Amino acid sequence: MNVFAVIFGALWRGLKGIFRTAQARGLTTEILDNAKGIVAAASVRMDADNVTKREWAVAQLQALFADVGESILRLAVELAVQWLKGRAGAVTDAG
Repeated sequence: MNVFAVIFGALWRGLKGIFRTAQARGLTTEILDNAKGIVAAASVRMDADNVTKREWAVAQLQALFADVGESILRLAVELAVQWLKGRAGAVTDAG
């Protein structure tokens, strides 16, 4: 058996478990969609360091989703940041 296949399979199972747990704790596509919009707005409108932008984004999500834990909202913000970076990279690569 290929060593890389074993490693990739273990990583994939681990990631699926993490996201299943996050979903069970309240992570939804609605939260992720809101996080993407909030993070995009922060990146354009705020003249602040990234830590401040992230804290602001989490606070905005907490106002919208008070029943969801802060750690899940922070995860949503980090996923949105990575999505935005990926989108920016795709635009840069295409441009």
